[in-house]
Amino acid sequence: MKWFVGLPVALFLALFLVLWAIGPAPVSMGPYVQNVTTSSAEVCAFDEVACCVQVELTASGVDPVVIKESAAVRAHRAKFVGLRPDTRYQYVIAPADADTPRFTGSFK
Repeated sequence: MKWFVGLPVALFLALFLVLWAIGPAPVSMGPYVQNVTTSSAEVCAFDEVACCVQVELTASGVDPVVIKESAAVRAHRAKFVGLRPDTRYQYVIAPADADTPRFTGSFK
């Protein structure tokens, strides 16, 4: 019977260690787009831990624009200017040191 009492505790500790090793969820809020005008927009997100991200903005017939953060921060904001009115833009947020996108979205 003693092993039966210790089994739930051992399972709990194993689960705790796995979750601790994985770490917190990378983004706690966002992404979202704010301050959209006919010629500019800001793509934002908030992280649980400070990190560097890059935001790539693309549209049909427009050269891609990439903004990379130079310092690790929790609040990310990439301001894009020179946008065209009535154009759908797609954005990709990824860690600055990786090519794997973390989030994608679009706005018009």
